[in-house]
Amino acid sequence: MTFTRQQLLHILSNLTRYKVPDRQTTFKIIMMAVQYHKNFKNYVSLDYTPNSHVYFIGDLHGQYEDMLHILQIIEDERLQSPSTPIQLVFLGDVVDRGYRSLETLLTVLCMQLLWPGRVHLLRGNHETEKISRIYGFFDECKRKHASAVVYLECLQLFQTLPVALILEYKESAPATEEQESQSSDITSTTVPPQISMFCKAEKPVVQSADAS
Repeated sequence: MTFTRQQLLHILSNLTRYKVPDRQTTFKIIMMAVQYHKNFKNYVSLDYTPNSHVYFIGDLHGQYEDMLHILQIIEDERLQSPSTPIQLVFLGDVVDRGYRSLETLLTVLCMQLLWPGRVHLLRGNHETEKISRIYGFFDECKRKHASAVVYLECLQLFQTLPVALILEYKESAPATEEQESQSSDITSTTVPPQISMFCKAEKPVVQSADAS
């Protein structure tokens, strides 16, 4: 069973008011996201033109208010040029450390399901069992749903997330076979190490790839 678009919008609206979905609703969102990600490769390939905007959002770490603020900035820019297509790329490390990791993750997943192909979530080193058990996400899931079941479902989701992004400019040469081969060598079930190409900046950042 899946949610309709209207139901997802209602859940998303409640999340922005800090209302965490019940366990069954949370489970369904995660399972829908798992099926969604299984349709894609282990990397995201995006085409970019001067007439589009790609926003990179990294290392939210459960800072839900920060994410809402960033999304509002993006929305304000979108309203200024509503015809310009946009893409959102969340660069992993969505969970841990902050107090609202579950809300942050579920919001991103709802956005992906509502706007498929326009919202992307990569896997960071905190989207692993080894790290998320230590830095707060495991405890948060137990606290908010009185069970570790939701956490185990999230671990299943994490294994389906892509681990790399290839951004191809329309004016440039297409991605080389070597680039795609290197990305293909890493599977979604590969556990990102603590120090590696997967690790990124500590603070949430938003950047518009605008060549104009």
